[in-house]
Amino acid sequence: MDVARAFAESRRGMYRGGSVLLEAYAPPEAIISAPALFSDRYDEAEYIVDRRKLKGVKLLERMRPGEGKNADE
Repeated sequence: MDVARAFAESRRGMYRGGSVLLEAYAPPEAIISAPALFSDRYDEAEYIVDRRKLKGVKLLERMRPGEGKNADE
């Protein structure tokens, strides 16, 4: 979760509405690729999923531009 939060925070100023942190259940059939199985040098445990097959997508946090610890950057 820390990697996802840091990624979203670093991009909050790139979009007019900011960024969001989401949580979803991804059943095995939703997984398209698991790049971390080949190389995980950033310790992300990343998966590429088919968003149409996700279940229970939930908004955890909304990060608006100009808020948070990097607001002055």
